[in-house]
Amino acid sequence: MSTLKVGAIQSTAGNAAITVASDGSLTTTQKVATSNLGTGAVLQVKQSTLGVAYYSGTDDYMSTTLSLQITPRSTSSKILLQYSASCHNDTSGGFVVTDLYKNPTSSLAANTVVSGGTFLSGKGNTGFGLAQTYGQNNGSISSCVGMFLDAPSTASLITYLVIYRNYGGGNAYFNVNNGLATFTAMEIGG
Repeated sequence: MSTLKVGAIQSTAGNAAITVASDGSLTTTQKVATSNLGTGAVLQVKQSTLGVAYYSGTDDYMSTTLSLQITPRSTSSKILLQYSASCHNDTSGGFVVTDLYKNPTSSLAANTVVSGGTFLSGKGNTGFGLAQTYGQNNGSISSCVGMFLDAPSTASLITYLVIYRNYGGGNAYFNVNNGLATFTAMEIGG
């Protein structure tokens, strides 16, 4: 097996067309005509991962630091979002509730109460979000997996954040046991 390491890919005219960042993400300096790709084409993909656990005993939604920023190429694009993490509540009858939050004005730092943005589930501060796990005893761990198709109607930068909260007592653990939590955004041509 061979590995090719590059920092940029140039056009035949010698212009830098694609830059490869140290994290492996690609940035194009030339716009692709989205009309040539058709409705439903994947225009770009972003992913964020988290390898540490957070916990909270509050009913407020908290930041997980699992966030993404994406700038849609068209106002008619949709953004398909998906996240997955192991969750746990350490008391019988307790919940871990997860949701997606768009354009928070609060800090993205770990365990910061979120504010200033929009809950994508539409359930608000006290709702049961996009996904939840319920503990019938204090030893159960479950996957919290959520998916949402957002229609932002903008070509400006958008920040998406996975959030979590506790419900029913005890402590809510997000990404328990320092597993690998993932968050993926795909721009779909409209």
